[in-house]
Amino acid sequence: MAQNVWVAAVFVACLAPSLCTNAMDAADGVDVAKMLLTARTETSAGTMVHGSLAAWREQLSPRANEPYGPPVDRPAFVNEVYWRKMLASLPALKEHGDTERQAMRALQWDLGTTKARPGQEIPHEAMSKVDLSRLYPQHRDPLVVAGIAKAGVDADIFSAALAVTTDAHSTVAANYAVAAQIIRDRARAYPPEAWPRMGIRAGIVDRLVASVIPEDFADPDRRYLSLLVEQEARTRRVGLRNQYGLRGLSTPYRVARLAAAYRDGQGYALASTFPCGPDGSHQPGAGTQAPGDHRPLCFVDASDNAVYRWYADEMWNQAHPAWKASGEQTWIALMFFALSEVLFGVDIVPSPYFVESEIAADLVDEEIVAEVKGEASAESESLLTCRIP
Repeated sequence: MAQNVWVAAVFVACLAPSLCTNAMDAADGVDVAKMLLTARTETSAGTMVHGSLAAWREQLSPRANEPYGPPVDRPAFVNEVYWRKMLASLPALKEHGDTERQAMRALQWDLGTTKARPGQEIPHEAMSKVDLSRLYPQHRDPLVVAGIAKAGVDADIFSAALAVTTDAHSTVAANYAVAAQIIRDRARAYPPEAWPRMGIRAGIVDRLVASVIPEDFADPDRRYLSLLVEQEARTRRVGLRNQYGLRGLSTPYRVARLAAAYRDGQGYALASTFPCGPDGSHQPGAGTQAPGDHRPLCFVDASDNAVYRWYADEMWNQAHPAWKASGEQTWIALMFFALSEVLFGVDIVPSPYFVESEIAADLVDEEIVAEVKGEASAESESLLTCRIP
């Protein structure tokens, strides 16, 4: 019974709206991907959802599996009738002038084709809002700060999550940090008397930021954060602004970006192996994600999709040896037991591809279409085992 109450509390917390402002861009609050899929459905049959966002994501990427290419501004689908139909349905953007440019920027961001270079995709104004005093010295590098800003996580949470997991398990730290930020944002959005019924356990964040070593952070809190981030990864939130003024990322991309920031904070052994230049552009020695190439990526110059592919592999690289050693250190056992139902029973944390099945389900619920067919339907059965190609 207690377990059911705990799960229900996390689920309710995941339904609460996120605390973000949305007044800095004409596309704020607009789910362009959903509107595009709706327009395509209405243009074709009008009764079923056909096809997949995967094709649009591929068209927005310059080359398959190319981590560093810029997003394509004029993909083939802009010549389709459904693209023009979608643009015509965006009255909120018309008054801002270039409707197509605003819609394309939002779609590129939401589908994971943008980068995180300081001063470019991540403006210096946004980076200046990150509290450097709450970061370890190695995390004050602009490349790390840019990742923190894009992931939308407060500096004290970023540091504390690593303190309770260590560098060896930084991918888990990224999960904890995003979950803790979700709790903090919702606690700020509601008065304390509403927290119990909203399933908001703000005390977990307090205990996390007060922790100095892994043993300071208790098993029940680890369990809660693990379940919360897993539930949130299945909840589509698009277009709202994070605390740094950036368009919010979906949860899988947030976790991946934060894991990459932790990796950059660890540094690189030799100057010749540093994957990024001073301006955040990738260097000749940067990884390419080609088969057999295990060199580190220049994360800030890579797309969110590329960073997520790296994260999916890195999670398992860190998990397997730690799982074997879990009998030796209690906190490691607790950490991976807390994440076992989320991670070890499936392939990876829910992929960004989950967006497809959730949009399709929304269209059915809203009676825009009668049924889901094809890749959108299959996606709901395989969302935990698919990796971004």
